[in-house]
Amino acid sequence: MKKLMIFSLLCAAPIFAQTPVTTCTGMIQPTVITGDLDVPAGKTCTLFSTPYGNIVEVQGNVTVQGTLLSYGTHFLKNVTANGGAISFRYDFGNQIPTIVDGDVLITNSNNFSAITKGTVPAQPQVKGNLTVTGNGTDPDGWFGFTAFGVVVGGNMAVSNNNAKTPIFLYENVVGKNLNCGGNNPAPTNIGNTAGQHKNGQCK
Repeated sequence: MKKLMIFSLLCAAPIFAQTPVTTCTGMIQPTVITGDLDVPAGKTCTLFSTPYGNIVEVQGNVTVQGTLLSYGTHFLKNVTANGGAISFRYDFGNQIPTIVDGDVLITNSNNFSAITKGTVPAQPQVKGNLTVTGNGTDPDGWFGFTAFGVVVGGNMAVSNNNAKTPIFLYENVVGKNLNCGGNNPAPTNIGNTAGQHKNGQCK
Protein backbone atom coordinates (compact mmCIF):
# COMPACT_ATOMS: atom_id res chain seq x y z
CA MET A 1 0.00 0.00 0.00
CA LYS A 2 2.83 2.40 0.90
CA LYS A 3 4.57 1.68 -2.42
CA LEU A 4 1.34 2.44 -4.27
CA MET A 5 0.94 5.75 -2.43
CA ILE A 6 4.53 6.83 -3.20
CA PHE A 7 4.09 5.89 -6.87
CA SER A 8 0.86 7.90 -7.02
CA LEU A 9 2.54 10.96 -5.48
CA LEU A 10 5.42 10.80 -7.95
CA CYS A 11 3.03 10.53 -10.86
CA ALA A 12 1.08 13.52 -9.56
CA ALA A 13 4.19 15.73 -9.21
CA PRO A 14 4.12 18.73 -11.58
CA ILE A 15 6.40 18.66 -14.60
CA PHE A 16 7.98 22.05 -15.35
CA ALA A 17 8.82 22.79 -18.95
CA GLN A 18 12.39 23.92 -19.62
CA THR A 19 12.92 27.34 -21.13
CA PRO A 20 13.75 26.88 -24.82
CA VAL A 21 17.20 28.05 -25.94
CA THR A 22 17.92 29.49 -29.38
CA THR A 23 21.55 29.23 -30.50
CA CYS A 24 22.43 32.04 -32.88
CA THR A 25 25.40 31.82 -35.24
CA GLY A 26 24.15 34.02 -38.08
CA MET A 27 21.39 36.56 -38.77
CA ILE A 28 17.92 36.67 -37.23
CA GLN A 29 15.41 39.03 -38.82
CA PRO A 30 12.24 40.41 -37.17
CA THR A 31 10.69 37.71 -35.00
CA VAL A 32 9.89 36.84 -31.36
CA ILE A 33 12.35 34.53 -29.58
CA THR A 34 10.27 33.11 -26.74
CA GLY A 35 13.11 31.65 -24.68
CA ASP A 36 16.79 32.27 -24.00
CA LEU A 37 19.37 33.20 -26.62
CA ASP A 38 22.91 31.82 -26.72
CA VAL A 39 25.81 33.08 -28.85
CA PRO A 40 28.66 30.53 -28.78
CA ALA A 41 32.34 31.41 -28.65
CA GLY A 42 33.85 32.16 -32.03
CA LYS A 43 30.46 32.91 -33.62
CA THR A 44 28.71 36.17 -34.57
CA CYS A 45 24.97 36.65 -34.10
CA THR A 46 23.23 39.57 -35.82
CA LEU A 47 19.74 40.60 -34.70
CA PHE A 48 18.43 42.75 -37.50
CA SER A 49 15.32 44.89 -36.96
CA THR A 50 13.86 46.97 -39.74
CA PRO A 51 12.36 50.46 -39.53
CA TYR A 52 8.80 51.28 -38.49
CA GLY A 53 8.21 48.69 -35.81
CA ASN A 54 9.52 45.45 -37.31
CA ILE A 55 11.83 44.26 -34.53
CA VAL A 56 13.51 41.24 -33.02
CA GLU A 57 12.20 40.60 -29.49
CA VAL A 58 14.06 38.26 -27.12
CA GLN A 59 11.90 37.21 -24.18
CA GLY A 60 14.51 35.20 -22.25
CA ASN A 61 18.03 35.81 -20.97
CA VAL A 62 20.92 36.26 -23.39
CA THR A 63 24.36 34.69 -22.94
CA VAL A 64 27.18 35.87 -25.21
CA GLN A 65 30.53 34.13 -25.55
CA GLY A 66 31.00 35.16 -29.16
CA THR A 67 29.87 38.47 -30.68
CA LEU A 68 26.32 39.84 -30.56
CA LEU A 69 25.32 42.63 -32.97
CA SER A 70 21.93 44.18 -32.21
CA TYR A 71 20.14 46.64 -34.47
CA GLY A 72 17.00 47.81 -32.71
CA THR A 73 16.34 44.65 -30.65
CA HIS A 74 14.09 44.57 -27.57
CA PHE A 75 15.56 42.33 -24.85
CA LEU A 76 13.02 41.60 -22.11
CA LYS A 77 15.51 40.16 -19.59
CA ASN A 78 19.26 40.23 -18.96
CA VAL A 79 22.16 40.28 -21.40
CA THR A 80 25.43 38.74 -20.16
CA ALA A 81 28.60 38.82 -22.24
CA ASN A 82 31.02 36.54 -20.40
CA GLY A 83 34.09 36.35 -22.59
CA GLY A 84 32.12 37.76 -25.51
CA ALA A 85 31.45 41.17 -27.04
CA ILE A 86 28.30 43.15 -27.83
CA SER A 87 27.41 46.00 -30.15
CA PHE A 88 24.00 47.60 -29.52
CA ARG A 89 22.93 50.13 -32.14
CA TYR A 90 19.90 51.38 -34.03
CA ASP A 91 18.25 49.50 -36.83
CA PHE A 92 19.70 50.48 -40.19
CA GLY A 93 16.84 52.94 -40.78
CA ASN A 94 17.80 54.83 -37.58
CA GLN A 95 14.26 54.50 -36.24
CA ILE A 96 14.44 51.97 -33.39
CA PRO A 97 17.02 51.86 -30.57
CA THR A 98 18.13 48.71 -28.78
CA ILE A 99 16.32 48.37 -25.43
CA VAL A 100 17.17 46.02 -22.54
CA ASP A 101 14.53 45.69 -19.82
CA GLY A 102 16.97 43.95 -17.44
CA ASP A 103 20.70 44.24 -16.73
CA VAL A 104 23.70 44.22 -19.05
CA LEU A 105 27.00 42.67 -17.88
CA ILE A 106 30.24 42.62 -19.88
CA THR A 107 33.05 40.67 -18.20
CA ASN A 108 36.11 38.55 -19.08
CA SER A 109 36.15 40.04 -22.57
CA ASN A 110 39.18 40.85 -24.69
CA ASN A 111 37.27 42.44 -27.57
CA PHE A 112 35.61 45.78 -28.21
CA SER A 113 31.99 46.39 -27.12
CA ALA A 114 29.72 49.39 -27.69
CA ILE A 115 26.25 50.70 -26.87
CA THR A 116 25.58 53.82 -28.91
CA LYS A 117 22.76 56.07 -30.07
CA GLY A 118 21.97 56.95 -33.66
CA THR A 119 21.04 60.20 -35.33
CA VAL A 120 17.47 60.43 -33.96
CA PRO A 121 16.52 61.69 -30.47
CA ALA A 122 15.50 58.31 -29.02
CA GLN A 123 18.34 56.70 -27.06
CA PRO A 124 19.36 53.10 -26.34
CA GLN A 125 18.13 51.97 -22.93
CA VAL A 126 19.31 49.62 -20.20
CA LYS A 127 16.49 49.72 -17.66
CA GLY A 128 18.44 47.82 -15.01
CA ASN A 129 22.18 48.07 -14.28
CA LEU A 130 24.99 48.38 -16.83
CA THR A 131 28.21 46.76 -15.57
CA VAL A 132 31.53 46.53 -17.41
CA THR A 133 34.13 44.86 -15.20
CA GLY A 134 37.16 42.58 -15.25
CA ASN A 135 37.90 42.88 -18.97
CA GLY A 136 41.14 43.07 -20.92
CA THR A 137 43.09 40.39 -19.06
CA ASP A 138 44.70 39.06 -22.27
CA PRO A 139 47.71 41.26 -23.19
CA ASP A 140 47.19 40.29 -26.83
CA GLY A 141 43.49 41.19 -26.75
CA TRP A 142 41.76 44.36 -27.93
CA PHE A 143 39.29 45.20 -25.20
CA GLY A 144 37.65 48.59 -25.38
CA PHE A 145 34.20 49.97 -24.59
CA THR A 146 32.06 52.88 -25.75
CA ALA A 147 28.76 54.02 -24.20
CA PHE A 148 27.29 56.99 -26.04
CA GLY A 149 23.88 58.43 -25.23
CA VAL A 150 22.69 55.43 -23.20
CA VAL A 151 19.83 55.80 -20.71
CA VAL A 152 20.53 53.54 -17.70
CA GLY A 153 17.71 53.08 -15.20
CA GLY A 154 19.87 51.73 -12.36
CA ASN A 155 23.61 51.97 -11.74
CA MET A 156 26.39 52.12 -14.30
CA ALA A 157 29.72 50.65 -13.19
CA VAL A 158 32.94 50.54 -15.23
CA SER A 159 35.71 48.99 -13.15
CA ASN A 160 38.95 47.03 -13.23
CA ASN A 161 39.35 46.97 -16.99
CA ASN A 162 42.60 46.98 -18.94
CA ALA A 163 41.76 48.68 -22.21
CA LYS A 164 43.86 48.27 -25.34
CA THR A 165 41.53 50.74 -27.07
CA PRO A 166 40.12 53.64 -25.00
CA ILE A 167 36.99 53.47 -22.87
CA PHE A 168 34.68 56.31 -23.96
CA LEU A 169 31.69 57.37 -21.83
CA TYR A 170 29.77 60.16 -23.59
CA GLU A 171 26.49 61.84 -22.71
CA ASN A 172 24.99 58.91 -20.81
CA VAL A 173 22.03 59.44 -18.47
CA VAL A 174 22.27 57.25 -15.36
CA GLY A 175 19.30 56.97 -13.01
CA LYS A 176 21.32 56.12 -9.90
CA ASN A 177 25.12 56.00 -9.51
CA LEU A 178 27.91 56.20 -12.09
CA ASN A 179 30.90 54.36 -10.63
CA CYS A 180 34.32 54.05 -12.25
CA GLY A 181 37.54 52.76 -10.75
CA GLY A 182 40.60 50.62 -11.36
CA ASN A 183 40.55 51.11 -15.13
CA ASN A 184 43.81 51.37 -17.05
CA PRO A 185 43.75 53.83 -18.67
CA ALA A 186 41.02 55.86 -17.02
CA PRO A 187 37.86 56.30 -19.15
CA THR A 188 37.28 59.41 -21.24
CA ASN A 189 34.29 60.83 -19.39
CA ILE A 190 32.32 63.65 -21.06
CA GLY A 191 28.79 64.95 -20.48
CA ASN A 192 27.49 62.10 -18.33
CA THR A 193 24.81 62.70 -15.68
CA ALA A 194 23.79 60.62 -12.65
CA GLY A 195 20.64 60.84 -10.55
CA GLN A 196 22.62 60.18 -7.36
CA HIS A 197 26.43 60.25 -7.50
CA LYS A 198 29.36 60.12 -9.92
CA ASN A 199 32.32 58.39 -8.28
CA GLY A 200 36.00 57.59 -8.81
CA GLN A 201 37.34 57.98 -12.35
CA CYS A 202 33.93 59.24 -13.53
CA LYS A 203 33.63 62.26 -11.21
